[in-house]
Amino acid sequence: MDAQLGGDKEYAEAIRGILNVGFSKDGVFYKCVGKNFDLKDFHVFCPKCFAGIGQLPDTVSSRSIVIEMRRKLSEESVEPFRQNAVKAAAAPIREALGAWAARGSVVLLREIKPAAIPSLSDRQNDIAEPLLCIAQLAEDGWHQRLTGALQTIFKAAGTANTSSGATLLADIRAVFDGGTAEQIPSKTLAEKLCEIEGRPWAEFSHGKGLTANNLARQLKKFKIYPVKIRLGPAETAQGYRRGDFEDAWSRYCLLPPIQTGTTEHSASLLAKTAFSNRNTHSSVPVAKSASKPHEQRGVPLVSVQNGGKAVSEVRI
Repeated sequence: MDAQLGGDKEYAEAIRGILNVGFSKDGVFYKCVGKNFDLKDFHVFCPKCFAGIGQLPDTVSSRSIVIEMRRKLSEESVEPFRQNAVKAAAAPIREALGAWAARGSVVLLREIKPAAIPSLSDRQNDIAEPLLCIAQLAEDGWHQRLTGALQTIFKAAGTANTSSGATLLADIRAVFDGGTAEQIPSKTLAEKLCEIEGRPWAEFSHGKGLTANNLARQLKKFKIYPVKIRLGPAETAQGYRRGDFEDAWSRYCLLPPIQTGTTEHSASLLAKTAFSNRNTHSSVPVAKSASKPHEQRGVPLVSVQNGGKAVSEVRI
């Protein structure tokens, strides 16, 4: 994905559009083709599996089940990935699924309306619905096991809105929470945002840093605008009031901002929940992301044994 999205902008936008639209069963992607640039519609709904280094676009990530991959520890033992062995092992599973579908399972699946998992967001429940339908039809405890698996994966990926706009709002809230003033000049707010380590504001605008004008443009999408505030008896400046952000915070920043410390990686959280009670288990990633591209290297997908139990985890 990093290679596909990091090249030609028009091509990258087409790929992103196909992935976004293909999320829905009736998803159609429109594109001009041929010498006459005729507008053609492409039906792009289907399961998709993709991998890459770095972060996915927000719109793609929100439609995905993301499996973060991490480098294998030296003391961990993994079984090599052999293409021929995987094909041989998958063949009877594929045949059994075909026979299962031929017995009318598809018709039955259309009638199942699974209940939403309370701990997941609306979008996450949309993603989970087809899997929950299959699990409910499969019975034998699969629905309960899948529910636990989904809760673990989405918790590892983070339930907070991680778009740049939501991140900006969360950081602004942290700035207000860190002081006592109910209003702050635009220039001062931009400077304080640039001081937050690990955030993109110091490198904003091709490394120039976030300015008051940049900040105003970013906040305009939330209908938050700078106003004249009084700093002293005879001093005023353009700035922002805490109350102007409350509505946006309640809509886009449901979780409190993280100030210090580190968060547990997805792979570690995945290791705490067994996706299956069986002795053997396969891990199939839908998408992967990593925050340190220089540490990435290709290794086989692995099923890690932890205390005698098979856990769902893939590492690099």
